[in-house]
Amino acid sequence: MVFLAGWGQNGRILGHSLPILCTHCNNEKPHNVIEQNKKVTVFFVPVAKWEYKYYLLCPICSRGYDLKNKENALKIIADSFGGVRD
Repeated sequence: MVFLAGWGQNGRILGHSLPILCTHCNNEKPHNVIEQNKKVTVFFVPVAKWEYKYYLLCPICSRGYDLKNKENALKIIADSFGGVRD
């Protein structure tokens, strides 16, 4: 019997920000808001995900900033669509 299990990291683009000047490559582009997590799979099916992290990355040089939590990431995405008024 063969048992296939694995672990690793998974990342996906949640959205984009308004154009920001990158301090590394000096390009002014909308940055990508990325969600990254760790996962365990059994027979290529994800069974557990943990340690979610959120980043704002430059699309040119891939340098970026840690956003600390999901609320900050979603706020940046919402602001790029005109934001939410308080």
